[in-house]
Amino acid sequence: MYINKNHFFTTDESLSSVWEYAIGGNQPLQKWLKDRKGMTLSTDDIEHYKQIIAALRRTEELMAEIDQIVEF
Repeated sequence: MYINKNHFFTTDESLSSVWEYAIGGNQPLQKWLKDRKGMTLSTDDIEHYKQIIAALRRTEELMAEIDQIVEF
């Protein structure tokens, strides 16, 4: 996931689904970056963004677990 020409987050297959994840029609990771376009991200900003990624990944995991339980 590229922030600009020189800075990016290493991606893997699981990040792809998190990048596309939508809540109420909004995609949190994309919106967060768009809201900061043109700004220099601090170390704290980057750590916060990583926490958002982790929270969305965990949300996907929990939703999958719930889907398995509900199917039975």
